[in-house]
Amino acid sequence: MTATRLERDGGLAVLTLDNPPLNQISEQVVDDLADAVTALEAADDVRALLVRGTGDVFSAGADVKLFAGRSAAEMRPLIERFLDFGRRVEALPFPTLASVHGMCVAGGLELVLFLDLIWAAEGTNLGLLETRLGIVPLAGGIERVAARAGLGRARSIALSGNLFPAEQFEAWGVVDRVLPADELQPQAEKFAQRLAEGPARAFAAVKQFAAASRKAASPPPTSACSKTPSASSTPMTRAMGSSRSSRGARQPSPAVDPLRVCLRAGLSPLGAGFPRHSRHGVGGSG
Repeated sequence: MTATRLERDGGLAVLTLDNPPLNQISEQVVDDLADAVTALEAADDVRALLVRGTGDVFSAGADVKLFAGRSAAEMRPLIERFLDFGRRVEALPFPTLASVHGMCVAGGLELVLFLDLIWAAEGTNLGLLETRLGIVPLAGGIERVAARAGLGRARSIALSGNLFPAEQFEAWGVVDRVLPADELQPQAEKFAQRLAEGPARAFAAVKQFAAASRKAASPPPTSACSKTPSASSTPMTRAMGSSRSSRGARQPSPAVDPLRVCLRAGLSPLGAGFPRHSRHGVGGSG
């Protein structure tokens, strides 16, 4: 049984999360997403992609049952598959649009941040909630929010672990448009269909220009949890800044693997939280 559906309406492809009740990111969802992007890459007549969710919420993030009893090393392949999906979606030559409602948080928010445009229903709550549980966003959420709203805003959103209304995310530039709940899906479908009927070569060029601009500003990571990340390849590395050589040239900081950093700090990056009595004062008893 699949947890997503990929359907076609002419040149428009519609990918629907259908993993009730909360459309959580499960292992099945990650596998389905990989299959969906493979199909999209193989189809030469797809001109636009719309991503949406069934039920009361778009996605409540990752299913915490995924992390039970698993080490970081055991979780790495799953995270890599999710990141690979994101890289491939970003590389699609046609426009991609997410329409979210109800709740779009943690891994669900990281999922839609892979897309070109994000529309939300009024009253939708969004955020990177991982730090509330003593864990961290590992699928690029921090740097992709930073690309849309600035590093300071991304840091504030991730450190607070708060929920934010869609209207606030729109004001910050994370969400592109907010619509009344009953208008979101029909308006998103109408706009996505318009994109599908638009100038494909021009859209592809716009995406290439945008990608080049982002790389020039801050090279995206090959993986947030790569075994051998290149220097400046991870969000944590770039957040720490870079060093300078004795000649004043800007040099990349040493490579940092977020999984290893978290473990050395006594923090499980994947669900156990800080140990009790942690000196960090997060997730422990103080």
